[in-house]
Amino acid sequence: MTKILSDDGSTPKLPSRTLTAAIPRSQVDIVGPTGPKGATGPTGPTGPKGATGSTGPTGIRGATGNTGPAGPQGTSGIGGSTGITGPTGPSGLRGATGVKGDRGETGVTGPTGVTGVTGPTGLGTTGPTGPIGATGPGGGPTGPIGVGYYGLTSNTNMVIEGGLLDVGDTVGFTTNFMSTETAFTNGQRIRAYAVSSTNSSFLEGDITSFTGNLLNLTITNSGGSGSYTMWNFSTAGIMGASGTVGLTGPTGAVGITGTTGATGATGATGASGIGYLALTANVARTIEFGANISFPVNKTANLTAFTVGQRVRAANIAADVINAVEGTITAFTGNTMYVLTDNITGDGIYNGWVISAAPGEKGSRGSAGVTGPTGATGASGSFTFGNLTTSITSSPGTTVRFTSNTTANSSGNLQINVLNNEISFALPTSMKLIETVISTANVVAGTANVGNISSNIRPDWATGSIFNYTLKTNANLFVPNNMPIGSSVTLVFTQDAVGSRVVTPVGNVTTGTYLFAGNIRTLSTAANAVDMVNVVRTTSSQYLAAVSLGYK
Repeated sequence: MTKILSDDGSTPKLPSRTLTAAIPRSQVDIVGPTGPKGATGPTGPTGPKGATGSTGPTGIRGATGNTGPAGPQGTSGIGGSTGITGPTGPSGLRGATGVKGDRGETGVTGPTGVTGVTGPTGLGTTGPTGPIGATGPGGGPTGPIGVGYYGLTSNTNMVIEGGLLDVGDTVGFTTNFMSTETAFTNGQRIRAYAVSSTNSSFLEGDITSFTGNLLNLTITNSGGSGSYTMWNFSTAGIMGASGTVGLTGPTGAVGITGTTGATGATGATGASGIGYLALTANVARTIEFGANISFPVNKTANLTAFTVGQRVRAANIAADVINAVEGTITAFTGNTMYVLTDNITGDGIYNGWVISAAPGEKGSRGSAGVTGPTGATGASGSFTFGNLTTSITSSPGTTVRFTSNTTANSSGNLQINVLNNEISFALPTSMKLIETVISTANVVAGTANVGNISSNIRPDWATGSIFNYTLKTNANLFVPNNMPIGSSVTLVFTQDAVGSRVVTPVGNVTTGTYLFAGNIRTLSTAANAVDMVNVVRTTSSQYLAAVSLGYK
């Protein structure tokens, strides 16, 4: 085998070519399909080295000088940068192929390959079609048309309303076909439609019998209402079982809240109630316990709130002391009221009575409260007085209070004389009368320094229910103290010889205010005029008052 080498000993690259050898025909063996590759045979002995082929022409490169003999290797200098590699020269011609080695052993025969696709059918002409055989004899005659379910009607009058036809009832229809002329039969489920209702009214059920022209139908379901005389019939399926209730759909979004409507007009003020005020009786009666006393009053029973079974007080106002009876109304017809007395104050026969709601029965006495701590000693005050012309002196900021009966006391205690049932106070500008409440004598404010006097009148219900006042100056009238809800009090005001004294009703921030009947709240101004004010407490903060003027 000849091997071609280049000058540097490498195999030169030759242009790719196809070599074709002429093989005698007698040397061609018929070779079957190639079996699997056998094992590689042993490498044959290396053939003798062929003669070195001629060197091919050198490619274009720079002229190289002849290489001199190798001198001794000097010390390595600093490596320079690698120069640009020149282009590769063309490959030299490939040397001749060496002698072919011995053929290796035949490998094991491989498995049979898959059968190939069948080739196309060869060309050939189809033979001629044979003759058609003779036609056989004709078929049998067409059968008759079946009776079917079409066209069954009835003109029978039926009413589907008012409970005249219910489930389970059997009704009879006279039909246009005999039972043998239609396919409808016993036990079949049908529906009869009312023609004029556009089939919205119907009767549905099972045929219980169908003989001749009479069809009997047992009703299991119906719809619509009305009276009908024209009916069409059709088959009906059996009513299926009720389906399960579907899931509840989601709650819809809450709608937008509508605007608030305009406030309606305020209704008219209702009429004032008849109330308990200003009921009087101008008749002489004896104060007596346990008696059923009749009082001819100034109002009929329908014009006042008093009623049978109610507890009342009838008080006489002619005397300076309280004379009254209390009890339960046993009858009240027209202008006559009967009172069964169970409590009395005073005795004797009196003319002129004022009737008001009585306080409730006195409750049992409560247990004594715990004694409070002793208060700090107040600043020492001083006052002096002499006989007849009593004078009082007190330190600024102190309060002087009087508690006394109105009779002389020989023991040397404070003595207050009452002249013509009057008690007079002359107040300096630096002193104001805080409160004056006396139920058994008249209350009079002095006339000195009138412009600087603030006179206050506040009855105390715990001391009585009738109070007499002689007016010597203007005064403020406060609501009574200790007055239970439902109780009443009578106030009698007498102008002095001068007259024109003004009483101004005022409220109290803690106890309530007055409401006057007819808004009449001004007293008579004539000298020595006598007026009366009846007061009833209706709530914790409301006192109803009625003014009666000009008693003579």
